[in-house]
Amino acid sequence: MQAKPKLGVNGLFLHRFASGIGQVSRFWLETVADWRQNSGKIESSQVVDKKTTKKKTESADLKLSGIKGIKPERIQPELGNLLRQSEIIIYLFQEPSNELQEIMQRGRIKWRVAKLPYRRNDLFRQFYWEKFWLPRQAKQDGCNYFFSLYQAAGIFSDKIKHLSLVHDVVPKVFPEYLNNWRKKIYYRAVDRAIRKARNIITVSNFSRQEIARTYQRPVEEIAVAYIACNPIFQKPVSITRRREVLQRYHLDPNKKYIFNFGGFDYRKNIRGAIEGYAQLLAENFKNNFTAAPDLVLGGTFHPHLVPLVTNIPEEIKRVSQKYKVPTQKFKLLDPAASTDLPALYQAAEVFFYPSLYEGFGIPVLEAMWSHTPVVTSGVSSIPEVISAEAGYLINNPRDVRQIKQKLQEVLFDNPQRRAEKVAKAHREAQQFSWDKFVARVSSSLFD
Repeated sequence: MQAKPKLGVNGLFLHRFASGIGQVSRFWLETVADWRQNSGKIESSQVVDKKTTKKKTESADLKLSGIKGIKPERIQPELGNLLRQSEIIIYLFQEPSNELQEIMQRGRIKWRVAKLPYRRNDLFRQFYWEKFWLPRQAKQDGCNYFFSLYQAAGIFSDKIKHLSLVHDVVPKVFPEYLNNWRKKIYYRAVDRAIRKARNIITVSNFSRQEIARTYQRPVEEIAVAYIACNPIFQKPVSITRRREVLQRYHLDPNKKYIFNFGGFDYRKNIRGAIEGYAQLLAENFKNNFTAAPDLVLGGTFHPHLVPLVTNIPEEIKRVSQKYKVPTQKFKLLDPAASTDLPALYQAAEVFFYPSLYEGFGIPVLEAMWSHTPVVTSGVSSIPEVISAEAGYLINNPRDVRQIKQKLQEVLFDNPQRRAEKVAKAHREAQQFSWDKFVARVSSSLFD
């Protein structure tokens, strides 16, 4: 009788939900837990440490059919069953929250927390955990499959089928991000691990081509599994709730605004966004600035990270002087809770995201679900998320004039055309689901 598959998973980013990789990790786990909760009879145990935790066993009657967002013919039953019947161990960097424990218990998923002598939570500890502790522990636990939810430094035994989810090659395209020796050593190890990985999967066809070009791998060897976004964005937010959220963040519920959210690092092109908006004000609203929607920048600005992130106060000051526009039109939002984001997206007149480089583009998908018109880049992976027919795409996001022109187009567009674009964007958003992502990952793992 063939042994039950044992799947190890790198769950480090389950502790970092605010990041894009954190969201992918969290919703992969939740979806897998849902699948396993609704499958055939499977023995299960939840353990943190064999020495300290007692084993619990339970079973449930599950069905293969009825998985949301996936047509039955898209899933090979034997692959779905392998995921359900596998013993899964999530390897963690620190103790899981009660919420994460509940998810793993619901899916009859084990977890193991690293007990490392070096306790400082920094890049060195992460490097040691990924490169040395994880491969050794997975081998000791008898894993024959391993899934890394992000590009990590670990290289696994040939007896373990390792699938690495490589989201992008940002450090290769923007080497300025590696601004100290620790990052350079860490990413050199990550680079080697990607080259050694037996199987690679990524989140867009654009990233697939980038990985193939960067690592000289045949493109057909790299699988693609599109991700999704937080399902909370699929639910309409009441007008009352929107007003409450806007007031909490010191925004006038009666004023229109253009919303940018997704980070302030260099590749997000916040400098281009600020200057393009300033040009819009100077050329279209110079006689009545109050009639123009404000530009609301959502995220946390860390001054110590400049120049890796845009120096927002300095940039606002610069363009205000250059274009003679009031600084009051630019608003830097306080850090927003994830539960407040749907209201901020849905209340916006426009979502504005002129990014230079993306592996996928989760913020764009969030706006599409929110029924908010989208002005975004027509480069990298973004056209795979939203088409030119559904959004206002900037052909060259490095050209500030083009940024200004697309903002002008959406604000002064025919209302019917704008509504048609929003409706099409919402339909396109429905092509992405976490069930499809899990199904594609399972196929790459077990096929």
